Amino acid sequence: GLNHAGTPSSPAGYGDWSDPMGSGRTSSIAWHINAPHKYKLGDWLDTEWFSQDEVNLVMQTGVYTVYSSSINPAEPPGVRLLKIYAPNNNQFYYLSKRSPDGFDNYMWQNLPCSGYNCDGLFLHTAAGSSTNDPPSTTVLIDVLDDQETFSDNDDGISFTLLSHDDNSATVQINVPEIPDEHNLVFVTSEKFSGNLGGL
Repeated sequence: GLNHAGTPSSPAGYGDWSDPMGSGRTSSIAWHINAPHKYKLGDWLDTEWFSQDEVNLVMQTGVYTVYSSSINPAEPPGVRLLKIYAPNNNQFYYLSKRSPDGFDNYMWQNLPCSGYNCDGLFLHTAAGSSTNDPPSTTVLIDVLDDQETFSDNDDGISFTLLSHDDNSATVQINVPEIPDEHNLVFVTSEKFSGNLGGL
């Protein structure tokens, strides 16, 4: 099954308030699991609940749009998870957006007044190496506001949230070229091109 949803201080434990596998619940209600966990479920169940067509492996620097993972999976608007490989750490970053739809509405009702940012760009990693992709255990790194940047100096990667609305976020992603020695395995589909995690 799905494992915990942690934070950098407890990567294999609890703490991710955006996921009920962390601390994303109250005593009586819970909201949706985070986007990387939905990606894991789609991989397990071979369902439309995060199919590969809704996951984009980012291989080039550019501006990308990611749509809400909270929207009904029967009506996906496009890519709902961006993933970026960090070769020095041998792991992926996962970028996603949430919206007050369905059970995620409970997140908006319970968390923003406590200082949590539900409306920005969610940044997760997996606990462990890239072989855990899709991830069973996730780690919430940050939630970016507009014009806020996260930088990984070891890998020369950065993400800047340019703008967002209720259902999507537009992000500038800067990535280096991936060295050949990482022997990435590539696949292609209509919306996905890149490594599935099989290193």
